[in-house]
Amino acid sequence: MSKPNASSRKDPFRNPNFVKTPKQLAMEFAAIKKAKIQFTGVMPDAPQPVLNSAFSVVPMKRGQEELRSLMMFRALVGLPFADMTLDKTQTAHAAAGAQILAIIGHLDHTPEKPSGMNDDVYKWGYKGTSSGNLFMGGGDNGCQGSVRAYMNDSDPNNIKTLGHRRWCINPYMKTTGFGEKGRWSVMYSFDSSRPKNEFDYNYFSFPACGLTPVNMFEANWAWSLVLNPSKYRYLGDDKFKISVTPAMFNAKTAALKRLDVKALELDSVKVDQAGYGVPLCIIFRPSPVQVQPGMAYCVDIDGFATPQGPTHIQYFVVFCKGL
Repeated sequence: MSKPNASSRKDPFRNPNFVKTPKQLAMEFAAIKKAKIQFTGVMPDAPQPVLNSAFSVVPMKRGQEELRSLMMFRALVGLPFADMTLDKTQTAHAAAGAQILAIIGHLDHTPEKPSGMNDDVYKWGYKGTSSGNLFMGGGDNGCQGSVRAYMNDSDPNNIKTLGHRRWCINPYMKTTGFGEKGRWSVMYSFDSSRPKNEFDYNYFSFPACGLTPVNMFEANWAWSLVLNPSKYRYLGDDKFKISVTPAMFNAKTAALKRLDVKALELDSVKVDQAGYGVPLCIIFRPSPVQVQPGMAYCVDIDGFATPQGPTHIQYFVVFCKGL
């Protein structure tokens, strides 16, 4: 009997420790880079200054590129991404919101109406700022790089909830919209239009369970694990334990093993149940973390129960070359 050729052998990354294989990630990222981004919905009955700002060439192009970035992060953690679109109404709200931010000169989800601003423009903008992630870029770059900043979300104020990140990786997001004015931008974030029966999950993490390319994460970023609240129940702070330990990774066999060494130091540890997308998220930041190809870590968590009783959660993170 002839031996199977290499292409027919089982991919060692197709095991429970890896949300995606290297081949899957590479193919999905390549498809996202080539995908034609769609604008969906009807053209909104918004004031003309809002429409001009929302649908001029440069903001539209940057919005499409930011959606590609969002799709890559969602693909990485194992969430639906391929059918995401830019909604015309959400885009208009985001654009009007960015106009308000440019006038007031600071980030504010609930801004007062700027002096002299048309009431209708303000209403459209307020809907954008109060329903979106806000970003101030460098120079005149608008929303360029905004999604990466939202996925970072690890400054002293935002690390408490990781709200921007959690809206970006809300499993049931299907549409969004980006708007910019100068260096100010808004991403419409409060969409949950994906039917609940389209996607089921137990939990997902960032950095991802399994592979995370080194160009999509940085050592000082917070780690997060989002759990499905219909499947997991938090047992309370007195039961909660979490550790992050270096692990051994074999690139040929995809084998992973937690090392018998001291766990890393953790800060900003919190179980947050606020309604940022999914209302059950563990936030923690291990240190020192080496974000280099081949470095692996094991996360162990206690303090949660399924309908069958208390459960132990364990997953591995493996950093791989950039994609």
